[in-house]
Amino acid sequence: MFGSKAIVLSALSLVLTAGTASAQLHFADAVHHSTPTRPSGMTAADLNGDGIVDMAVTTDNPDRVTILLGTGDGQFAAPIRHRIPSGNGLGALTSGDFDGNGTVDLAVVMKNRGRIALMLNNGSGLFLLGSISTTGARPVDIQAADIDGNGSLDLVTANRDGDNITVLRNDGTAVFTAESISMGVSSEPRSVALGDLDGNGTPDAVVALHDSRSVATLLNTGGAFGSPVTTAVAGNERPEGIAIADVNNDGFKDVLFTVGDTDVSNNFVGMFSGNGSGVLGSSRLYVTNGLNSSRIVATDFDADGFADLAVTNEDGATVSVLRGTATGLTSPMLLAAGTHPDGIIAADLNGDGRTDIACSNKDSDNTSVLLATFGRGCRGDFNLDGSVDFSDYLDFIDLFANAAPGADLNVDGAVDFTDYLDFLAGFTAGC
Repeated sequence: MFGSKAIVLSALSLVLTAGTASAQLHFADAVHHSTPTRPSGMTAADLNGDGIVDMAVTTDNPDRVTILLGTGDGQFAAPIRHRIPSGNGLGALTSGDFDGNGTVDLAVVMKNRGRIALMLNNGSGLFLLGSISTTGARPVDIQAADIDGNGSLDLVTANRDGDNITVLRNDGTAVFTAESISMGVSSEPRSVALGDLDGNGTPDAVVALHDSRSVATLLNTGGAFGSPVTTAVAGNERPEGIAIADVNNDGFKDVLFTVGDTDVSNNFVGMFSGNGSGVLGSSRLYVTNGLNSSRIVATDFDADGFADLAVTNEDGATVSVLRGTATGLTSPMLLAAGTHPDGIIAADLNGDGRTDIACSNKDSDNTSVLLATFGRGCRGDFNLDGSVDFSDYLDFIDLFANAAPGADLNVDGAVDFTDYLDFLAGFTAGC
């Protein structure tokens, strides 16, 4: 064994004149984890206080909230199922410390009842059903932020059949007061995102209005949302998912939305470039190469300062990943997932400093975990500086010679010649 590794390490010296690889993204093949029937909403947080990211998933047949406690290596313990009375139609959920006791709670929409349910954490990742609050008709998305600046997390739901959003203000003890804001007749809100669009330090709201083919912006004016201002999306398309992030790294938050269709050529991510005023201009469309592109999450996967996107493609059993650049978004990378991916999260699921992806798959009754496998997106970028160079070569020699798990670049459970080839490819040509 040692002899073969010595030969491999000697061969590595031949690549040192090849130059430096540019930062790219690379994810391992999906690993699937079973859930109850038809999983939908997802959120990721440390639910039991052990410093490891966990996941919570909703299912609506029957109504369950399933907790998947992380083990620290990208795997999860056996599911813990919390029963909710049947018929509520559980969907989207979000997480945060809503009662101020230092543990992460859950807020879950009940689509069929026009309500949200609070689930309070006992500190070990077990939850008790808390207060129930009324929203508009058929809430389909929920987000949390401190909207009024009182130090407690408030909630906002997008209500598909109510043509409105509901703002639920938290008094600090997880007691909520609801306010409805109309989005216009036959607007059909599909999703909501919260973020500071105008740079005043308070979270604003954007809402994807599917049937009015527009995005509504609600600026936060001293702890309350102003009237919605709608902006048509490019191509008169119908927006579905929505997110806020700085894609082009200019210091201003951009607004991203998805457009889904059964024709692969008509699936897009749209982008309104932010200018710091909170006023949206024209949008630009980027193909996802998926089918029925739906939910979207934004984060800087490759740590280059530009926010990247991951999008579920419900009819394609794939996730599209688009990197952010100074001029917009790159061509998509398609990652295989389960059947009918719906909810999606981005988080470091194995504690290696890289941001991973997970999605819930309605028709295969599972979640897919796609681990980021190469530093800041480069194969073998051990020091996370965005390139594979001589310092990474030295790190790899040490890890490989000792058969350390960090040298298992293809994540197949073994440190062998294929990992050498992966490092070589990263050093010479990128991911």
